[in-house]
Amino acid sequence: CSSAPGLSVTCSEWPLLHKAVVLTTPRRSKRVSRQGVRGKETANKRLASAGTTDRLPKSPVAPAGTNPGLTQLHAGNVERPLFLSAPQCGQSAKAEGPQLLRQGHQGCAGDRDVSPCAAGVFDDEDAAVVQSELARLRRRLCLQAAELQEACGQLDHTRRALRRVQASHMELSQQHSNLERLERTSGSELLEERRKNEELSKQLKAMRQNLRSLSGDDGAQSACALQKRCSKLEQQNTQLSVQSRLLRRQKLWAEAKARVLQSEVTSVYLGTNSQVKDALEIEEATDRQFSEGASRNEDARVYRLTVSLNYKHREAVIDFLTHITHTRGKDAHGFLSGSRVFNEAIRNECLAGLGCEYYSLWKSSRLIPQILRAVEGIVFFKHHANVFEGFAAESAALLSCSHSKLWLVDHFRQSMWTCERGAGDVSQTKTLALPGSNTPSDLVGAGFAASACVSRQVVNIRKGASCDPRFSRDADAFSDGSVANSLCVPICQRGKEQVRAVLQAMDCKHDPHLFPPQVHVRILRLLGRVSMEVIDVCEATTAKAANDKRKDALLQLFSEQVPCSSPAQLLQALEQGLQALFHARMSSLHLVAGAGGPLVLVLVDHGSLSHHGLRVTRIQREGLRGLVGHAAKRLNHASWPALQLRETPHDPSIDLPAHDDTILHTVPICEGISSSSSCVAVCQFVCTERERTAIADDGTFHQENHLHFGLLNMLLTFVRKHLPLFETERV
Repeated sequence: CSSAPGLSVTCSEWPLLHKAVVLTTPRRSKRVSRQGVRGKETANKRLASAGTTDRLPKSPVAPAGTNPGLTQLHAGNVERPLFLSAPQCGQSAKAEGPQLLRQGHQGCAGDRDVSPCAAGVFDDEDAAVVQSELARLRRRLCLQAAELQEACGQLDHTRRALRRVQASHMELSQQHSNLERLERTSGSELLEERRKNEELSKQLKAMRQNLRSLSGDDGAQSACALQKRCSKLEQQNTQLSVQSRLLRRQKLWAEAKARVLQSEVTSVYLGTNSQVKDALEIEEATDRQFSEGASRNEDARVYRLTVSLNYKHREAVIDFLTHITHTRGKDAHGFLSGSRVFNEAIRNECLAGLGCEYYSLWKSSRLIPQILRAVEGIVFFKHHANVFEGFAAESAALLSCSHSKLWLVDHFRQSMWTCERGAGDVSQTKTLALPGSNTPSDLVGAGFAASACVSRQVVNIRKGASCDPRFSRDADAFSDGSVANSLCVPICQRGKEQVRAVLQAMDCKHDPHLFPPQVHVRILRLLGRVSMEVIDVCEATTAKAANDKRKDALLQLFSEQVPCSSPAQLLQALEQGLQALFHARMSSLHLVAGAGGPLVLVLVDHGSLSHHGLRVTRIQREGLRGLVGHAAKRLNHASWPALQLRETPHDPSIDLPAHDDTILHTVPICEGISSSSSCVAVCQFVCTERERTAIADDGTFHQENHLHFGLLNMLLTFVRKHLPLFETERV
């Protein structure tokens, strides 16, 4: 304040100013409004009249020569002091200083005569009053803060409660809607049950009347009641017949009207009608249609293109061909001159499509007699080798391809094979291994036919067949290793998903646009199914002769071995029977000692010949192990080639050894044929696996042949009936 104008402070006044904090108001503008002047005059008058100078706090007397402005205090600042003692306020007054400053500014707003450096000095009593007022305000502020915090907590609690109430309300609303839906459902169910109860009540009442009429005491009364009941039933039957005829006529009438409306919509779409029919004309047409019946009606069907060309106006071409078929070819110019054909390009494309379809159908009609002659030629073949050659020749002629093959699938050996003419006009067999799965890595180099077999889908390679990763030079190419395109069609057994054969055609010369692959697929499937039927006939013919010989050998064996009196004789009969039937190399018989018991291998000891005959050696094995134990537990027969025994539970200490080119067969002998039957013995034998170069019976046992399994079952039944001989010998 020493820099303020008109204010000078001496050294003797410093002790008084040391205890005072002087707060000044902001400098006012030089331009004072009239309202400010009036407020200043009014404040001065009030101070003079009220004598406020006597009530102001007393301050020390200023020395002579000092500025009287230091001792003057505005009347409006008595209750809101602007001058606070620094030692008494301390650090806590820093936060409340701005508030007091604002209050001082507000109190001094009406008095514009206060100088910018107006100041006042309080004594100790005034400082105590200010400090107590500050403490009171601080306590009040703390109470208000506590109340505010408590109110916020209550508000949060109320909000949480409100959210819980809303969640419970939503849950109750959902439950209410569920209950309403259940109530509606139960109501409809109750109505349905009520209707059923009424129907049952009517039926029960009718049955009661029938019983009363039949159980009458008097013969005349019972006859009369029965006659009345019969007449009533006849009336009911007549009413039901009338209702049935009425409903049938209503159904036929509705169908006739639907056909008329459908025909009208079709004619409007195709543009063949001259005027839309009104309701009376539709009723007359419905009467005619109802009287004529549904047999004379011909619905328009959308034409399906046989030539897959990229038409620019495809819909117009299809509508044009549909219009021709619907009008029987009598109104071609009507469509071309209609609103659908609005430029010359659409007209030319419709005529071009008509020409392509005509040529395709004409070519297909010419193939029908050729297909019939090909089928007739294949049917009269009597040997399977001729079937392979005939299929290749006929399919190549029909499809205009360089070569075709018929691959037969052998799922047991996981291979495919076919017969074809080789060098020197000699029939040779070509074998192709099947891939393990349908993954691209397994199909690399497997061949197109094997890929079609595994995927059970048509494989059509139109260009660059030799560059395809599935290409196999041995199976898919000619002698020079070249091939342009290839088509492979799998054939499955009827009612099954297992592929039985694959048909392959290579280097087809037909235009794929005029002759799409669907036509070739149909031709190949027709010839393939006919060829498979002929092969089945050839196989059945050759198998019948071989099975007749097996039956004779089995009857001769039974006549020689009956009666069977010893276990050694039974084992010899089993061994001789397997050799005579299926050319078995080795055989063995294992006895099962109870359910889950150990296995007992019984062998004939040929070195122990005595006057009692040959003896039987018993070798006991602990547990059901190997293929024998697996068959005893699962009650299923199994056949495994020697090359695949590593993937099976084969145990060399129990099972028979299988060398190369052999198959190990394991067949359980069960007691009874029901699901609760138990295994009493297991028969195991080894047969030669010959190369399958023909469909004919090769003399070995084939597990998929039911006739072979029937003959083996007869031999094992003979063994099962004589198993008590082993118990007698043990005793």
